[in-house]
Amino acid sequence: MTPIPLEIVYRHIHLSSKDRQMLFGDFPWTKQSSTKHQGQFFSGDCVLVKGGKGKELFVPVLGPERQKTQVELTATDAMALGIKAPSRLSGDMGRAGVVALEGAAGSIKKLACAILPIRHLHLSEKRAKQFGFHHSDVISLVTTSSPSRVIPYVVVRVHPSFHPVLHLTIDEAILYGLHSSDTFQPL
Repeated sequence: MTPIPLEIVYRHIHLSSKDRQMLFGDFPWTKQSSTKHQGQFFSGDCVLVKGGKGKELFVPVLGPERQKTQVELTATDAMALGIKAPSRLSGDMGRAGVVALEGAAGSIKKLACAILPIRHLHLSEKRAKQFGFHHSDVISLVTTSSPSRVIPYVVVRVHPSFHPVLHLTIDEAILYGLHSSDTFQPL
């Protein structure tokens, strides 16, 4: 079976329509580059994310618009901002860290929207069926190269538009000694 590639995920923000309007006004999306997932793209825009103690980071915007604004950070980013952000799956904003957002046209004072993305595996329905996996399963993966490294507690995300890819934050990739060229198979 074809090995699963790794995609190292860096900080980014998904904006709701309302928040995008507040931060950038009526300007249309600028598609800078596409992602591996159908319909998703990086715009040329960045949001200044402000945490406690006056710390701030520029964060690229990932489109299209979402129902809720969500900032996905690494643990290192959250510490640098001076905020507490929980580990969550995309879309789960329970107890999300509070940040302020600043765009080219405006700002939002305080918004509970910052999370640390849980490591996860994107699969199409066809590939999930081949592996015997279901949406929300928690699995372990192992590298296909030597020395082998096991990545535990990987949440399976299944959607028809997904291409097989393991998403880890840069912090996790460093922790496990991984590179974007590494590939995986189920353990």
